[in-house]
Amino acid sequence: MKNKRAGDADEEVNAGDETAPKRRKPQVLMRQGLFLRHFVKTGTVLGACIRAKIGRETVRQWRKNDPEFAKRFDDCELDVTETLESRAVSQAMGGDTTLLIFLLKARRPKTYRDNIKIEHGGGITIKHLLLGLGKPDAEEKKEE
Repeated sequence: MKNKRAGDADEEVNAGDETAPKRRKPQVLMRQGLFLRHFVKTGTVLGACIRAKIGRETVRQWRKNDPEFAKRFDDCELDVTETLESRAVSQAMGGDTTLLIFLLKARRPKTYRDNIKIEHGGGITIKHLLLGLGKPDAEEKKEE
């Protein structure tokens, strides 16, 4: 026996069987597919939502409540990331020095990261730090 939940226009649910997979309506599958195609083309959720005429909250709910959609979304997001990476590498190889630096830092952070070394010489008076007074004055040093 199938039962629709109040306010649940996008999917049918098997009543009484918590382990049964939820069946998605063909319209929902079509809308999800349309969104994902636009997502891969535009590279952004907002761009895909605008082109597919789907609200961002709808996409959030699909990702939250539909494991199959969430997996497909993740796969598409990986495709977008790899496309961006490929273009960045091409531009860097073509002479974009700034992009080249960023890519090297990302791929070999131990070798190309910004190295900052901070050293402290001298002591720290805890009393002054706790009171927010900074360095002790010369007169206070004589007292201690």
